[in-house]
Amino acid sequence: MCFSVGLCDVDEKGVQYMLLCRMILGNMEAVEPGSRESFPSSEIYDSGVDDCSNPKCFVMWPSHLSTHIRLEYLVSFKLVSKVRRKMITKS
Repeated sequence: MCFSVGLCDVDEKGVQYMLLCRMILGNMEAVEPGSRESFPSSEIYDSGVDDCSNPKCFVMWPSHLSTHIRLEYLVSFKLVSKVRRKMITKS
């Protein structure tokens, strides 16, 4: 979740937004972290993960967005300055 916080949009008041979704992963393929892949390597794959045996990061291919993802929550939050500075320093 910490990695995802750095990817969230921030509005003019410093509020960040994150969509939490339920995904049907289907047939997973390993995708290297930081990869810019936007399509599966074969049509047999539905999603990409960092590690097929213990996934922590998930990629849903654009061709499956309307059928394999369901929005569950829109979360809004504001990080305290100390945490925000620490995250900026790490990246």
